[in-house]
Amino acid sequence: MTATSGRGWKMIDDKGNERIRFMRPNPRRKGTDQNWVHTATGYWMIRDGQGNYLDGDGNIVAPNISPSRMSDDQKFRIHVAFTGNMGELGENELY
Repeated sequence: MTATSGRGWKMIDDKGNERIRFMRPNPRRKGTDQNWVHTATGYWMIRDGQGNYLDGDGNIVAPNISPSRMSDDQKFRIHVAFTGNMGELGENELY
């Protein structure tokens, strides 16, 4: 399913809950000091079955809390930087 912004995609489980989201790079942001490198490389956001956001190692960042209420450190940790080949995503129609 296409992400709301149109810049990525998301996977929805059989209960209708978003589990995985991938956002492709934003060409207007180049990962400068004011922006996370995630916006230049693309990023993943992953949730477990209870809706908790996970970090890149699969650890719960903050149980049952929305990103709008997270600290800057928690927000950084739930945006897992994409480290693969963007061309391969395009070849597989995922980008």
